Amino acid sequence: MASGAADPFTNTLTAQVGTTSDQLPSTSIIQGTRGQNLTYQKYKGCVPNEVRFSCENRGKCILNATYFTDGNETQPSGAEITTLDGLALAAATPLWGKNATFKIANAGSALVDQSSLLRSFELTWNNNLSREDGHGQITDGVNLKALRFGTRALTCTIKIWGAKGDAFYTTDF
Repeated sequence: MASGAADPFTNTLTAQVGTTSDQLPSTSIIQGTRGQNLTYQKYKGCVPNEVRFSCENRGKCILNATYFTDGNETQPSGAEITTLDGLALAAATPLWGKNATFKIANAGSALVDQSSLLRSFELTWNNNLSREDGHGQITDGVNLKALRFGTRALTCTIKIWGAKGDAFYTTDF
């Protein structure tokens, strides 16, 4: 997000094309309790298996992710969560479901804003990483050399408010 940017914020997520590689790039994750450096642990070789973005009852949006790792865990020396890698962390501004826009339409028709009906949503992306394939590559302990993705899946669940007989339901459902 650029400095001084104003909402609405738009993010585009693009899945890696399976024809270029069947292995996803990895990252390192540091976890711990802010201000308590001895609690920090760094996990290398982290690849997301499942990512879920959800919101219940128009409240705070939640992002959950399940990662597989190469098994390499260390205690990073000198890591500070307040200024990790020289980047100052900004105050967090939560995303709220009550600010989400929900538009729907019949195929080929113009979208109609139905945001007032939106109650909950959940988007889940699953890479279906195969650990079975990696077992033959284990050497020197438990470290996996590769995690290949399987048939990936995107699911979307939307809960809306209404009752039988509403114009929205009789026209669109």
